[in-house]
Amino acid sequence: MYLKRIQLRNYGPIQDLDIDLPFDGTRPKPVLLVGENGSGKTIVLSHIVNAMVNAKDSIFQESSEIVKGKVLKLRSGTFISVGAEYYYGRTDFEQNLFLEEMYLRKTKSEYKSPLVGMEGQILDAWNAGFKNNENDHFDGNITERNLVSTKRELVSKRCLLYFPSNRAEEPAWLNHANLHMKAQHTESDRFKGKTQRRLIAHSPIREIHDWLYDIAYDRAVFETNIQHVPFPLTAGDTNQNVPLPVFKGYKGNATNVYNLALEILQMIYPESATRTNLNFGIGRRNNRVLALMSNHDTIVPNLFQFSSGEMALLALFLSILRDFDMCEVNNADFAKFRDIKGLVVIDEVDLHLHSLQQYDVLPRLVHTFPNVQFVMTTHSPLFILGMDKMYSKDGFEIYDLPSGSRISPEEFDEFDRAFLAFKNTKEFANEIRTQISKAIFPILYVEGSIDKDYLQQAAKLLGKESVLERFEIKDAGGAPNLKKIWSLNKQLPESTSKTVVLLHDPENNVKEMNESQMHKRKMSFFDDHPIKKGIENLFDQETLEKARTHSMRFIDIIQSHTKTERGKKINVHETWCINEDEKRNLCDWLCINGNSKDFQNFEHIFEILEQIDISFE
Repeated sequence: MYLKRIQLRNYGPIQDLDIDLPFDGTRPKPVLLVGENGSGKTIVLSHIVNAMVNAKDSIFQESSEIVKGKVLKLRSGTFISVGAEYYYGRTDFEQNLFLEEMYLRKTKSEYKSPLVGMEGQILDAWNAGFKNNENDHFDGNITERNLVSTKRELVSKRCLLYFPSNRAEEPAWLNHANLHMKAQHTESDRFKGKTQRRLIAHSPIREIHDWLYDIAYDRAVFETNIQHVPFPLTAGDTNQNVPLPVFKGYKGNATNVYNLALEILQMIYPESATRTNLNFGIGRRNNRVLALMSNHDTIVPNLFQFSSGEMALLALFLSILRDFDMCEVNNADFAKFRDIKGLVVIDEVDLHLHSLQQYDVLPRLVHTFPNVQFVMTTHSPLFILGMDKMYSKDGFEIYDLPSGSRISPEEFDEFDRAFLAFKNTKEFANEIRTQISKAIFPILYVEGSIDKDYLQQAAKLLGKESVLERFEIKDAGGAPNLKKIWSLNKQLPESTSKTVVLLHDPENNVKEMNESQMHKRKMSFFDDHPIKKGIENLFDQETLEKARTHSMRFIDIIQSHTKTERGKKINVHETWCINEDEKRNLCDWLCINGNSKDFQNFEHIFEILEQIDISFE
């Protein structure tokens, strides 16, 4: 069942969306929905999935995935966009099947005429969908009983799956029960109106595990290819031959599916590339687990022991294979991925995947199913770049929400932000390496330029200039950058052995450590001082009062007061903080007017620096 068109008007953040799903001839192109959180990606999917569920339930009434008397998707006036009087949504599928809904803020009789902007199918719904005392319209031939044969043809011959964003496959280390879960034969109900297939896939690995066992069992028991070769009882006597059975491999429908499943696994599991004769191994009766084998060696003793990213990919793409294999109409003779058709909707397709899986493995797997219509949401610029590499720009489409406008991979906002962040990080790392390699003296990195000025003035006032002169002081640009510099330690050239000290502000929760010639340290925190954040914590109240006498603008104060929280009165103590716009002015004033007593708590910093053995090369 292929999706042809989706329309949304005045639905939450979406004002006017109208997408004709792209096809290359008869082949559906993958569709990616992108946009900020809250832009309506999941809203679009909810309309598609609601139609899919209604189509399936109209055929398999006894196997509904929705509790009787309930609905999958709510209809409510709360979804109407701010300033609008109605919302409208419609999904159109092949064979002219459709589902539409419309909701008015008031009953139809309270409006004198159709509302501004109503036209086409929206106007038809207004005219025919409401009685005067109604404000809720829900209709579509996708739910009608008189089109059962048409829908059965589509639903029963096509894969139909939805993977929500809250899907999860617990890894073996988290779910110990999975390691002891035995594979078992699937018990199928062969009754009219029932099916074992599930459209909504929250955690499908358990079902995949049992299905693979069925496939492997059928292959081993029913599809052994035996050829009988004449064999003489007496050497040279061809008149007394007996037929000798010779194993020639496996051949049949289950074997075809088995081989496709192995191909998917090979794409997902990188170690399989160096192995030969891959196959699924099945344990004995008392330990019926499914393993991955190479010849007679066990590579993965249990399907549940793959990494979370590998499990996520297995769950997605083996589910497609399983669902198509289990279709009511006999699909057992399919032997290639291109034989598989259907509609697969995936919310946050890049969930749990690391960068290489997003960029390389996931696009290859999508490309492996050329006749499956994928509708996916994503935040991953790497996945989009991988799709662009796999398909070229015309092979798939990206729609930016809430507008629904088609964009190119380069126009994806999150790509620009991610690329800029990557570029900045890379440039920062290169700059730090250059600074360290070119430095004549050991380097002391502090969080900011204000820290540097305070330290230099403290050294003058406390007679510690000789300690500070051993270092080249540099502004790291904040605590996060100090952490980045620490992480670069192992990437520095082996020939570089200069001492590097990273000095964090007092409030930071930093464990003091040494790695090679890099030292992580923090200033002492004074809990009884009024300022709790930044290097200014080193100044006591007397010093700060002097500064406030000069300028009240330096320090913001919230007076002590009481507040009521959940019915209980709480005393809130007076709090001081340096005004962000005045930090530099305060520093300049203290460096000019402060004395040794004002800077006395900087003494411990010089003690820290004196204890570090320094190396110049």
